[in-house]
Amino acid sequence: FPVTYERFGTAMVTIDGTKLEFVTARKESYAEDSRKPNVEPATYEEDAARRDFTCNALLKGLHDGAVRDPLGSGVADLRGGVLRTPLDPVATFRDDPLRTMRAVRFRFRLGFRYADGLEEAIRQESGRLAIVSVERWRDELLKILAGPRPGEALGELADLGLLDVHFPEWRAMKGVEQ
Repeated sequence: FPVTYERFGTAMVTIDGTKLEFVTARKESYAEDSRKPNVEPATYEEDAARRDFTCNALLKGLHDGAVRDPLGSGVADLRGGVLRTPLDPVATFRDDPLRTMRAVRFRFRLGFRYADGLEEAIRQESGRLAIVSVERWRDELLKILAGPRPGEALGELADLGLLDVHFPEWRAMKGVEQ
């Protein structure tokens, strides 16, 4: 039986131990102090534009298996290993600051490089992680640390300011000489 999340227009089913999430095409808007979206129906193009990165905005037809790239850059970015947001990166990270952590995870797990301006946007919006629950932040951090280059990824998290909010002791340690 599916578990439905009507507020977000999603449903999850578990088949043979694998969780599958189904979503409707939707637009999202965010209150300044929350990363929980207000959801409205949308076109596939509008849905793709709200995704975190262009490589996550690709669609696959259930009937014909054809890959569709509604933004026109997702396939090229995937092939080129470029991590780019569909919209302005500052706006993308402001809407959901956990995306800053996912950017680091994708970079180190998948070997992506940041598109121009992405690193600066991450650094600029790092303080917005304050609206992300400690549990969600921790889960993303554990995924990063379970990746192939945890030491490098941790260093980048520190350099970008992504440890400062939920791990305030890190700020004190940054001032200590090695």
